[in-house]
Amino acid sequence: MTLFSTPLSKIFLSKKTLFFFTILFFAAIFTATSQTSVLGSDVFTNVNSTLLGNHTSSSGHAWVRHPSSAGNAIISGNTVRDQNGNEPLYYLNMVPPTSEYEVQIDVSGPSYAMGPAARIDTAVNNAYLVYWSSGWRLVRNSNGIGTVLGSYVGDSPATAVQTVKLQVTNASKKVFINGIERISSSDNIITGTGMAGIGFSGVTSDFGDNFTVSSIGTPTSDTTPPSVPTSLSATAVSSSQINLAWTASTDNVGVTGYRIYRGGTQIATSATNSYSNTGLTASTAYSYTVSSYDAAGNNSAQTASFSATTPTPDTIPPSVPTSLSATAISSSQINLAWTASTDNV
Repeated sequence: MTLFSTPLSKIFLSKKTLFFFTILFFAAIFTATSQTSVLGSDVFTNVNSTLLGNHTSSSGHAWVRHPSSAGNAIISGNTVRDQNGNEPLYYLNMVPPTSEYEVQIDVSGPSYAMGPAARIDTAVNNAYLVYWSSGWRLVRNSNGIGTVLGSYVGDSPATAVQTVKLQVTNASKKVFINGIERISSSDNIITGTGMAGIGFSGVTSDFGDNFTVSSIGTPTSDTTPPSVPTSLSATAVSSSQINLAWTASTDNVGVTGYRIYRGGTQIATSATNSYSNTGLTASTAYSYTVSSYDAAGNNSAQTASFSATTPTPDTIPPSVPTSLSATAISSSQINLAWTASTDNV
């Protein structure tokens, strides 16, 4: 009995006025760091040509092939591969994790179609799993039917080792590639606990090791503000526009954006380290400051103010050209020449 009634590769297709400017950089990137504990793990390095089902993990748990799987997986050196192009699904024989946990494994290789799996039902072929097939797929497989819940194209395991984590809770299923959330789904068709493991999708595949199953701890809030932006500059590019630029802030988690202040009042936000203030009055001085913020709502202090003055519009026309001459040089051509005009600008 195959794990999927339809191959996953087919199912998936993811006059001078002074203006003062202050830049307040606020980096409020909300992030919650989870304190986790490892429930099960395995390192496949230096395992020599052993069927995964005959191998005991580093945490002392045996690997078990799902009863509906059609083929075997073999480990050799530090790779795990589908031995004969089928769709095996393996799980650690352990006390089922809680209903909220995460599974992670390093993936690499020239051919690639496997990844972490969670909530594996040992009686029927139910599981959430992640694998690569021209892009990362988050799939719910239930009773032989695979449903794509989300996808992401990037971070190919053909070019580098990719650390892939599948996080399951009662409210969401999330996929992280190298620590960055790439796919999210609220699907909760498969409930309960279920085992953790790895799944393949019908190709002979090479993959890295470092498999872990971890609990999901209570998130802790980010209370550290971003650094203050530096090197603020303001340049008047016309009588109605001043362009601002600054050096980006840093943050322990990440900077979400910047707040732009003019004369002490916030006028805009920017996701990048530049901003164009338009609709200004000519011959006027403006003062600006900038601050940064992060996703958690933490704000940095504002920068020192920087001022720029919009120029006076040029209303003086050039002088009239003089000494115009016209010379016929043939039956079909006349050449013109004149003395150049002058202008105040």
